[in-house]
Amino acid sequence: MTEFNSCAALLSEENLKEASTVYQEIKNLGESPFDYLLDLQNRLQQNLESQYPGRTVAPLNIKTKGELAQFLLDQKQAFDDEFQELLLSVAGTNKSAKDQTTIWKKWKSGYEALRAEDVNEGLNQNERAERDFEVIDMQMFFNNMLLALGFDEQKLFQYYYLKNLENVRRYKDNY
Repeated sequence: MTEFNSCAALLSEENLKEASTVYQEIKNLGESPFDYLLDLQNRLQQNLESQYPGRTVAPLNIKTKGELAQFLLDQKQAFDDEFQELLLSVAGTNKSAKDQTTIWKKWKSGYEALRAEDVNEGLNQNERAERDFEVIDMQMFFNNMLLALGFDEQKLFQYYYLKNLENVRRYKDNY
């Protein structure tokens, strides 16, 4: 079985209540929960830069195109690693590492049977939570890229909204 850093225990009733309270406080102040998450991520990256000088740079401290390119490559590699862990967790953390890879290895004998299973078949609540936390890990690396490129909630919304309109236009024009 592939070894995962267990995060399912984070979903205790007490922790969920705390997270909900912080979310409501942010909303009550008229502030953006997404910008709050970006700030949390930036502070984490600043701490990592201080703790491991030369190994990483905080997104808001990037000065050169070379630093930006390397940072984006590092985030993409980390994102891809988390995506691989997500795929394996979809198969089920209760399976051996060999059996987990059957979810994407089309040539394996169990490929069709595993892919035909119900989304949650054979997964207990903790395993489903671990699967979901892989997406959160991916989001953290994506947030690093957003920070490095100067995105906040408003810029993300505007760019996404405009790009979505363009994609719809392209679709209608048989792009």
